[in-house]
Amino acid sequence: MSRRIFLTFTDRRMQTARKRICQQARSLNVYSDVIGASENSLDRDFRHRYASILNEKHKGYGYYIWKPRIVKQVLATLQEGDVLHWLDAGSHLNPAGLWRLQQYFQLAETAPGGFLGFENKPPNGPLAYDGRPLPDNAEYLLTKGDLLDWFNVRDRLEICRSQQIGATTFMIRKCQESVGFIERWNQVFEGRQHLIDDSPSISPNEKGFICHRWDQSILSILAKLHEVPTVSVFECWYPTLDDCWSPDWDYVKDYPIWMKRDRGIKPENQWGLHYLKAKGNIKDIVSKAVKKVFTL
Repeated sequence: MSRRIFLTFTDRRMQTARKRICQQARSLNVYSDVIGASENSLDRDFRHRYASILNEKHKGYGYYIWKPRIVKQVLATLQEGDVLHWLDAGSHLNPAGLWRLQQYFQLAETAPGGFLGFENKPPNGPLAYDGRPLPDNAEYLLTKGDLLDWFNVRDRLEICRSQQIGATTFMIRKCQESVGFIERWNQVFEGRQHLIDDSPSISPNEKGFICHRWDQSILSILAKLHEVPTVSVFECWYPTLDDCWSPDWDYVKDYPIWMKRDRGIKPENQWGLHYLKAKGNIKDIVSKAVKKVFTL
């Protein structure tokens, strides 16, 4: 019988969130194994090669470059047919949604290519869509021009103008195709760090570009090129009637994954202040505040 593996990752700052989400996963009694990885779980060669960005100074502890790597490492330990469920540690698992989680596993177990994604599209499953406005996360808004051109998809409207497929959660059934998919996710930024980081794009960004979404932008384009099946991400958070960027958790109270971004970091405490001071940010914050006062 195939196993179901839960996987998450945080650096040391978010270990509280990591412990919480792992405990939630264990309490569901649906996973064969629960893995809460940290920076120390990454293989030594990878940590050495990316030592310059695998630190707290960079967004996502290195633009989330560790995510495809840790997924690859764990996937390599699994047997054919096992299903790996990735979930960011800031999310929550809701036991009332166990019925739908079981359905996700069934979808992953039969998905062509072994990958089940979560896309920023209107609900396409049992969750009723009541027509309220949904946020626009089209690919071209959240992917720098360099990556669009590296994949040669700038003129492919079905990719650039469709909604982004997220990296917050996904499921992988181990098979030859899914192993190859994850390998390619890793290969994209090998020797091409500018495709995953925040450096300015050499190629022009599309009109309306907001920001690059690092590992997620790479995963999303790959998933579209592979035509992976997707579930609506709005089963994991649903917008309020008056603000499409604010969550209505009551609407998804019977669904298993809540993307709450509950990172467990409290910058207002003394340790948070010490961290900011160590990074030299307090001086910058004060300086900006003073300038703002004098320009009012």
